Amino acid sequence: MRFGLLGTLVIGDGEISVGRQQRAVLALLVLDAGQVVATSRIAECLWGPHPPVSPRNTVQQYVSQLRKLGVAVERAGQGYRVVDASTDLEEFRDRVRAARALPEPVAAMRSALTLWRGAPLADVTAPGFDEIKTELAEERLAVLEEAIGLELAAGRGAELVPELTAVAAENPAREPCHALLMTALYRAGRQAEALAVFTRLRQELGAAPSAALRELADRIHRNDPDLLPEPPPRPGGGPDQLPPVTRWFTGRDAELDQLSASLEDSGTVVISAIGGGGGIGKTTLALRWAHAHADRFPDGQLFVNLRGFDQHEPMTPETAVRGFLDALGVAPQRIPVELDAQAALYRSLLAGKRMLVVLDNARDLDQITPLLPGGATCAVIVTSRHRLTGLITHHGASWLPLDILDDAEARNLLAGRLGQARLDAEPDAVEVLLGCCAGLPLALAITAARIARHPRQPLARFAVELRDETGRLATLDGGDIPSSLRAVFSFSRVALSTEQARVLGLVGLAPGPDISVPAAASLTALPAEQVVRVLRELEELSLVEEHVPDRFRMHDLTRLYAVEQAEHEQSQDERETALRRLVDFYLHTAYAGDRLLNPHRRVPKLDTHSSGCTPLPLADDSAALAWFGAEKLHLVAVQQTALEHDWHSPAWHMTSATTSFLGLIGDLGTQLVVSRTGVTAAELSGEHDPLSLTHYLLGTAYSRMGSHDKALEHLDRALALAEETGATWRQAGIHGSLNLLWDLCGDNRRALHHATRMLRLYQAMAEPVWEALSLNIVGNSAAKCGDYAMASTHCEASLVLFREHRYPLGEADTLDSLGFIAHETGDYSTAINYYGEALALSREHGNAYVEASVLNNLGRTHFDLGRVDEARDHWKQALELYETQGRDTEAETVRRQLKELDD
Repeated sequence: MRFGLLGTLVIGDGEISVGRQQRAVLALLVLDAGQVVATSRIAECLWGPHPPVSPRNTVQQYVSQLRKLGVAVERAGQGYRVVDASTDLEEFRDRVRAARALPEPVAAMRSALTLWRGAPLADVTAPGFDEIKTELAEERLAVLEEAIGLELAAGRGAELVPELTAVAAENPAREPCHALLMTALYRAGRQAEALAVFTRLRQELGAAPSAALRELADRIHRNDPDLLPEPPPRPGGGPDQLPPVTRWFTGRDAELDQLSASLEDSGTVVISAIGGGGGIGKTTLALRWAHAHADRFPDGQLFVNLRGFDQHEPMTPETAVRGFLDALGVAPQRIPVELDAQAALYRSLLAGKRMLVVLDNARDLDQITPLLPGGATCAVIVTSRHRLTGLITHHGASWLPLDILDDAEARNLLAGRLGQARLDAEPDAVEVLLGCCAGLPLALAITAARIARHPRQPLARFAVELRDETGRLATLDGGDIPSSLRAVFSFSRVALSTEQARVLGLVGLAPGPDISVPAAASLTALPAEQVVRVLRELEELSLVEEHVPDRFRMHDLTRLYAVEQAEHEQSQDERETALRRLVDFYLHTAYAGDRLLNPHRRVPKLDTHSSGCTPLPLADDSAALAWFGAEKLHLVAVQQTALEHDWHSPAWHMTSATTSFLGLIGDLGTQLVVSRTGVTAAELSGEHDPLSLTHYLLGTAYSRMGSHDKALEHLDRALALAEETGATWRQAGIHGSLNLLWDLCGDNRRALHHATRMLRLYQAMAEPVWEALSLNIVGNSAAKCGDYAMASTHCEASLVLFREHRYPLGEADTLDSLGFIAHETGDYSTAINYYGEALALSREHGNAYVEASVLNNLGRTHFDLGRVDEARDHWKQALELYETQGRDTEAETVRRQLKELDD
């Protein structure tokens, strides 16, 4: 009789219809078929330390029931045994032993493993079987690992990953299957995932894995080529032209997977054009993938460097195809003279074969087309600095653009060359090295190789050299052309027209992380449609990137090269004139935007902008907000550029031009930066009015940030200058800022004093909108002094004027004050209504500064009404805005309020 143990317990082909205990007795007897199993052993397995009163009698009853099923059980000595029985477990063990004696054991082992229908003895649940089941499962797993290990030794890899991933997930603390998975992932070109498996196992174990597994992880980290399989022999001795792959390859898992997916999805010809600028790692990626998947192309691999971008002339298609024909065994006298005939012969030879063709460093489509196979069985990888749009459009290629390495991948590259211990010893220097190389694989490789030649030198020494931008490209020179970043960039430069080279150099000079088309038009003094055409031509060459519509950026090291070339090819006067056009573009556009955001504000008059500068017309306040938001970093950078070039007037004007926007969004940190620069520029100009203005704006920024001493210093200086020159308008604004300062200090009487002086000055000037602003500030200060009647009168008058002159920003501020007055007088319902209106208006018009204050006040009112959830919600929103705006004092107050809610 045959029994099945490798899954649920079966007799013959059917499951056993007996009780749980009888099933356990049978399993125990069958496991040792032919051997006597003592009654005491059976009782121990069935009941553990708590047997029934008469265990022997009970066991005897179970055996009797098994005999009725036809199971041949006989009594022998002090126990029982099953006779004339065989099991699938015995068959499994016999087949494994036989497989191990074969020259090629894997197929037989895999066949033996198919006997397992699931977990062993899955429906046997007696206490004594836990250890038995574990041992059986371990036996199966060991054979599976042995079979997979043999498959890895035979050169397989990527195709084993899914199975090994599942096995490792089922056995999270088992080292052998994790070691196999790490090896398979590494062979599949997925180094980062292989190392992640090691990290997860270490976390699961809670201790260091074995020395053998640590050594494997280190070898993977170092890209040990000995872990890769030997290439399989090819039928007919097909060509193998692939150059060796660097052992320092790291990362790029997503790109490798995308290449694989392109091959799998098409099922026929797959052409993957890998784009990217010089030094980005196109060739390395192509070769890594090609070596990892060489077994898919048993008829061979062809490789050619088409020299589209290097120190030599590009290779002609005739030369390339003749080289392939020679590799395919065509005798020289049989090679046709004409290119078309050569290409036709080449395609005929590849027809029906499974070959990989790698066309590296291609210049253009004409160079590539004769080298494309005509059949449906070959794969082609093309690398180029051009996007090769025609290849994608007309030949169905999939495009794989390469970006820089992320921080983790860049660190892994350095660690692979230098050792993790050396990096851990100098973390600050490592950050500088990574920052200066900016994720460019070639720059990282050159840096790592240079450092590796000096094992006793500290990393800080190399970090200092790279930190210097003026000498960075010289430092990133490995001594030969492939290892010189400047040389690699120069190969792209020689392909540029005069116009393209000029635009690239000027864009490199432009401050800020990227540049918009309108800004580039003013920088280059070209029409917008012309400059965008040139920029997109540069993008085709992978020198710039349109990362969002109509905004272009370049890699930091490309920028250094572009600036270096601009300094050689364009005069200092040309470069400075271009930069001045750019400064004027930002300044005049910002001033126009400021007028839209705050039309009642008086601003200093601007000089005429430079010839060739075309400021951007902004349609309305929404367009102004959007433009300021997109260009905020550039405005700061351009202001600093103006100061560095001694263009003092644009530098201090930029402080004024950005103040409304930065105040609206509550970006106090940036406001502080531009105000400080403005004061410096005004001092250098030697003019009193700019100095008064910039001290006033800087003092206001310090007030809002809670730096009261510094705020008072600058506001007093600004007021003295304004009084000295008789600038009444400026005096009124400064009194407003002094009101804010003393209000934030908690001195309500002083705050009211300055608010009253401001009101009188604006009333004397007959400025209704600014009078409304002053009325609101007087009302707010009066309320904080406890004079609610005076507060209501002034704030209501303010609201009337703001609505009459349609100034919603001031209206929101005044509604906030009226809500505060209502709250302080106990009219919570009215307070909530006022605050609700103020919140809606401030959000509608982008006034995040007022929005934060209103949210805080709304939370306070809900809290006083006992509405804890509503209070918490509003305070959380207020806290997020305060933190974003750098309003630390207000943020800390709200944190305390939220903590009190939870307490």
